[in-house]
Amino acid sequence: MLRSVGSGLKRADVVVRRLWPQETPLYREHLQRLDHEGRRLRFGQAIGDAWIAEHAAREVEPGTVLEGAFVEGVLRGVGELRPFGPAARDKAELAFSVERDFRRQGLGGLLLDRLVLVSKNDGLHILQMTCLRENRAMQKLARRYGGRLATSPGEVDGIILTPAPTPFSLAREVMLEQSNMVSALLGAITDRGGTPRAA
Repeated sequence: MLRSVGSGLKRADVVVRRLWPQETPLYREHLQRLDHEGRRLRFGQAIGDAWIAEHAAREVEPGTVLEGAFVEGVLRGVGELRPFGPAARDKAELAFSVERDFRRQGLGGLLLDRLVLVSKNDGLHILQMTCLRENRAMQKLARRYGGRLATSPGEVDGIILTPAPTPFSLAREVMLEQSNMVSALLGAITDRGGTPRAA
C-alpha cells in the first residue's frame, strides 16, 4: 500500500526535486498562486504580484537551494535554503511556501526532510526558521527535528542543529539528485508536447 502524505495525497503523487535556474518562471508562478494568507505566512506581510516577480527574478546567491514539491507535475510547494554567507559559514535560513489547497498534507515535511539532508551534507549545522507566531505549522516542523523555539514580539525563531554527514547521507543525496534529473527531464518532454507526465 502507498504511504499517505496527508489528506487526499499519497507519496507517489508527489515529486520533490531541486529547481533548476531556468525554472524561475515556475517558482514565480507558484508564489503568485499563494493566497493572501499564504503570502503573509511566507514573507511576514501582504505582498503583491509585482513584488513577487521582482523577488523571483533576483540572482540566486551562491549556496542557495530551492527544492520544489510537484503534485501531478505542478509546483505546489517550495522549500528554500539560503546560507548566511562568509560570516556564518555553517548557518543557513530555511523558508517554506505551500499553496492553500495543499497545506496540511505533508508537503512541508517532505521539503524539510530534503533540505535537512542537503544542509547536513554541505556542512550547514545551524538552520534557522523564522515565522509569525500564529504559524503553528512551521513551528511543528522545527520541533520535528528537535528544533529549539524562541519567541519574540510577533515572531518565533526555530533553530535546528544538524549532525555531520555520513557515507549513507552523501549516497542518499546523490541518489535523490539522479532521480531529480530524471523527473525534470520528463517534465521538459511533457512541456514540449510529449507523453503525459507521471508524477
